[in-house]
Amino acid sequence: MGLGSAEPFKDASAVASTRPKLAVFLPVFGIPSEIWAVRQSVDMKAFAPVLIAWEQHPAAPADQFGLEIRYFDLPWASNRTLWRRASRRLGCVSACIDVEEGRRIAPILREVEADANLCHFLWTGVRVTNALAGSSAAGVEPAPKSTPIIWHAHGRDVSKSLREHWFQSSVVRAIPRAAGVVAVESHQLKRLQTLGHPREKGRLIPCGVPMADFGMGPMPRRRTKAIRFISVGRVSPEKGVLHTIRAFAAVCSQW
Repeated sequence: MGLGSAEPFKDASAVASTRPKLAVFLPVFGIPSEIWAVRQSVDMKAFAPVLIAWEQHPAAPADQFGLEIRYFDLPWASNRTLWRRASRRLGCVSACIDVEEGRRIAPILREVEADANLCHFLWTGVRVTNALAGSSAAGVEPAPKSTPIIWHAHGRDVSKSLREHWFQSSVVRAIPRAAGVVAVESHQLKRLQTLGHPREKGRLIPCGVPMADFGMGPMPRRRTKAIRFISVGRVSPEKGVLHTIRAFAAVCSQW
């Protein structure tokens, strides 16, 4: 999966106490296609990250890449009850507030004593934000201090998912309680601004290919009429595979 071992963190315990703690929330830890979450946590030299996840993926290594991880032991996917489906269709935000999640999250944050919370994906940010609010409403002892909650937007959570009325309503109502949003594309920040997220609280950190490492040289002469393209990515609608095929076809037709 690219990291190989926990070598980068073998001496982490000696310096962890001198760095601010960052709680990093992930729905599922160890998904092979989300190795970026591990790389980001390992490279956070200014923080002592503690990953908090609902579930562990079967492909997660036994050494957890040397990272400190806590689990809720709760399923990420909620039961699709009739009440929940109806609430979502009506745009009811209460469908995203799980008091039990709040009961689990607050004690972990008290134990970790995180100085800040980073939630990967908007839906994770909404769940954590609402769960903490729900735990307070239910009388559960909150985290020891008001730590900022930062949302990290990646893609589908700011495109396809926002077309669902219940999720968009949840994002709009939770935005005021978020300290800020980190996005990988500028259009994602602009989309969130239309929903009420303050422009000054958005940060752009591109998550793209390092073009300098893949610079194009002179095109070689073709010995045959065939042109071969390689596209690397998960075959799912949001990856735009059909758009890629059409783009390649257009290039071939003009060659």
